[in-house]
Amino acid sequence: MKGEKSRTILAIIILCGFLINAFVIAPAAKGWSEEIRYMFGLETAPDQSLDLTGLPLLQPYVEEPTDIPAPATLPSGPATDNRQEPKPISQPTAYLTFDDGPSATITPLVLDILREHQIKATFFVLGCQVDRYPEILQQIVADGHAIGNHTYSHGIRSVYSSPSSLLAEITACEESIYSTVNIRPRIFRCPGGSAPRLTQEMAELLRSHGYIHHDWNVSTGDAMRGSPLPPDRLAALALRGAQNKNSAIILMHDSHYKKNTAAALPEIIKGLQEKGFVFAAIDENTVPVQFVK
Repeated sequence: MKGEKSRTILAIIILCGFLINAFVIAPAAKGWSEEIRYMFGLETAPDQSLDLTGLPLLQPYVEEPTDIPAPATLPSGPATDNRQEPKPISQPTAYLTFDDGPSATITPLVLDILREHQIKATFFVLGCQVDRYPEILQQIVADGHAIGNHTYSHGIRSVYSSPSSLLAEITACEESIYSTVNIRPRIFRCPGGSAPRLTQEMAELLRSHGYIHHDWNVSTGDAMRGSPLPPDRLAALALRGAQNKNSAIILMHDSHYKKNTAAALPEIIKGLQEKGFVFAAIDENTVPVQFVK
């Protein structure tokens, strides 16, 4: 009887070991651990206490378009659109943009690097992350960077379920930003990019409420599925994408676990400078790159 009980306990231990290896160790080795953590809303930094009560979960890994559609300039908006005529760009300009933050682990690293190189960038923030880390958004603004709206939850299905859902997400994010830094940004980036999710009706709704949506024409590939790309590969993709562009809108992410993005940033900055680029933040007068008009 004792022997049978011992064998049962041993079998349970072996089974537990197998499950841990299959669902924790092996996925982490293959770069899936971040996706699993996002799936369950565990994107908060390891040293932070988790309180997910009432907080929407981030969409696990949105596959960004690999074939970037030809950009289109936003048509003139209604009377509420007070943008000036875009100024011609006299030399190649790079716009470093960071989505899905702020985060406690990566955003401070990015800010340190930008400060060291005296570069201004654009942060398209999530309302749920602003509510978690208001002090980091305050630091972004104090450092002189631009803030953009990236919806409250990044939940792809819910955000694009209807025009009213999209507007509710944008409004919730705007309120989080305003209550934290007293800014109501007019620039907006669609989660996952505007194509193919943003309908014409949604695009018109954005314009009618004074929002200007910005996609990108250069990607580092730091949101691709599978194992995270190493820093040198991220930098190579950014520099290759910016080649021969007069205006390079570069997509990056400063969400938790994007440590390779932060590691690649100095090389990206150096490479762009060697190509003759200057740096700027997106504002309401920047000509937008848009997949959907």
